[in-house]
Amino acid sequence: MGCDCESCIAKTLLSVFNFLFFVLGTIVLGVGIWLATDKTSFIALLKMVDHDQLEHFTQPAVIEQLAYLLIVIGAVMFFLSFLGYCGAIRESQCLLTTYGLFLLVILVAEVTAFGLAAAYKDRARTETKNYLQTTITNYYTSSNERNQTDAVTLMWNYMMSELHCCGVDDYRDFALSDKWNESKRDRIVPQQHHQHHHHHQQHHYQRTFIIPLAYERTDDLW
Repeated sequence: MGCDCESCIAKTLLSVFNFLFFVLGTIVLGVGIWLATDKTSFIALLKMVDHDQLEHFTQPAVIEQLAYLLIVIGAVMFFLSFLGYCGAIRESQCLLTTYGLFLLVILVAEVTAFGLAAAYKDRARTETKNYLQTTITNYYTSSNERNQTDAVTLMWNYMMSELHCCGVDDYRDFALSDKWNESKRDRIVPQQHHQHHHHHQQHHYQRTFIIPLAYERTDDLW
């Protein structure tokens, strides 16, 4: 009797847990499909939100990239929760075994990733820093046309504005970017990094050195 009660509780918890994730995965997948097929209505909805930084994310190219990401995440959640829910309801050993194997693979991947990050923390810091510098060198631009559609430029503009930073090491990172040099219009650094320092604009170039760096600010979050 005790075993039956415990089995019933485990079955109920597994069913409820996976049903909730099934609903959530369906919503995420639906939103991703909506963004991929009907960007216009989403842009109109997003423009109703009163936030200056959101204006950069109302461009079709950025929304399309976000849509694909949501579709992948939603599809994975949908598939796994479907296996778990149906396996629990039907008490199917095959479905539950498949569900457990997928969860085990995800768990092993996460543990491995955290382990490697801890073991090679300095190497990870260096590689991350090099990658961020590469995104500035190869992709960052100040062109008004590209600035509204390029995801890398939008990411950097948003991060510099929110973290009050400038580049990875300092403002000189942007001197290595060909696209920035072609379109900077006599500016030394992007405008976004000092949006929160309007009262210091007359000392803009002199104060660039004391602005917190993007990599150090993001590294502090960990």
